[in-house]
Amino acid sequence: TKNNFLGSSVTIVHGSQKVDSIAALHYKKLLQKDSLKNDTIRMVGVDLTNVKNVVTSLAKSNMSNISHIVVFASSRRESQFIATYMMDPLEASPSKPAVIVPADWMDVDQFSYQQMHNNNLHFIFNGCVKEDKEAFKDYKEAYRERWNMLYTQEYELLGFEVMKFFGMEMKKYGNLFNYGITVASYESPYAFMGFDFKESTENSYVPLIIMDENYYFKCVNKTPRVNEY
Repeated sequence: TKNNFLGSSVTIVHGSQKVDSIAALHYKKLLQKDSLKNDTIRMVGVDLTNVKNVVTSLAKSNMSNISHIVVFASSRRESQFIATYMMDPLEASPSKPAVIVPADWMDVDQFSYQQMHNNNLHFIFNGCVKEDKEAFKDYKEAYRERWNMLYTQEYELLGFEVMKFFGMEMKKYGNLFNYGITVASYESPYAFMGFDFKESTENSYVPLIIMDENYYFKCVNKTPRVNEY
């Protein structure tokens, strides 16, 4: 929300897919709920035919007043087109607003780690795995021993983590599980960044990952409280 970033306005860029415009509209409503006025929220739709012109127009605007820029683009091709055209204006801007972008921007070959850091990119990275955690290493070893194969699918680990998380909450709350899961505090699971069901029947926690000054990926929008499962 606006309290997390400096500046007085927000620019929301969304791709041509229906899910992109829905996400953009939902985000705008969240900003309005957070008391950000309509005239400080700019929504811009892009596709492969107009992305260059849209980004050029954005570059000519006064970025010093922008709190942050958000990009919703579910099409990998559109997302990386936006990334390619947007990097030069970001590089040239003396102010560096936070830019919240899809995780596939990490895969753009032209971007260096230094550019990711210098241009204040924040990656929406639901699938970010903390591979240095001992619990994750233990999980992979146990998986290999049980199934005689290497761990390969993040969905397998995600399913394991969700069931583990729910199981612990069921153990804690019993037949009041439906209530318990909505008031459960943030838990740090085995490898993913966490779960939050406080205000939703779906996991509402979305990790934002930056490239820090040492060029390591770092989660910036929550400090996990380690839960001993």
